[in-house]
Amino acid sequence: MKKLLAIVAIIMLLAAPLFAQDYVRGSGQQTTDALIVTGPGMFHGIIVSTDSANAVTLDIYDGTTATGTRLVPTITVTTSSTDRVQAIKPPGGPALFYTGLYVDITCAGTAKYVVYFK
Repeated sequence: MKKLLAIVAIIMLLAAPLFAQDYVRGSGQQTTDALIVTGPGMFHGIIVSTDSANAVTLDIYDGTTATGTRLVPTITVTTSSTDRVQAIKPPGGPALFYTGLYVDITCAGTAKYVVYFK
């Protein structure tokens, strides 16, 4: 009986990764240029909130600084008093990054963003 329990326990431990979920994570609210994460992963998208008066320009890089490889074309978020929040996803699905995920933001006013990645 002990052998059977031991075998079942081993099988369960070996099979656990097959059932594990791999969740998309958020960076938390950011307001300036930021290194979001280091190491490889997948960039799923970004939500940008503006001050309703100033456009926002974002460059997203595979790297630990703004000198890495650009993951997606430069993103420009226009704004108005009724359209202050926009969600942007990479064209063609999640974009792979290998070194890290870095966001370079430019805005004459204030802007906030949250990056979603795995």
